[in-house]
Amino acid sequence: MSIRDSQQEEVLMTHRDAPEVVPAPGEKPRKKNFRLYQSKIDRARKAMGAETETEMIDTLLDEAIFRDEIVKGVRAMRGAELVDVFSEEER
Repeated sequence: MSIRDSQQEEVLMTHRDAPEVVPAPGEKPRKKNFRLYQSKIDRARKAMGAETETEMIDTLLDEAIFRDEIVKGVRAMRGAELVDVFSEEER
């Protein structure tokens, strides 16, 4: 497997491959009550392949936190010089 193939494999992650957000030490889940449309819950659960509504909501929260970290990382890189590792010229 070439380096390029290895890098492409890393990019092809699914939401299930993403690391879970670790709760604070000693933190326990809390019961919450929300007024949500059941049709939206059903569509989201099916789209994600989640077995339960709780699994779906927990995964969506992890993905929202992950997205926030990606956005912060991209903003921190503004102005950085980037190198095209896939450039045909370097081969």
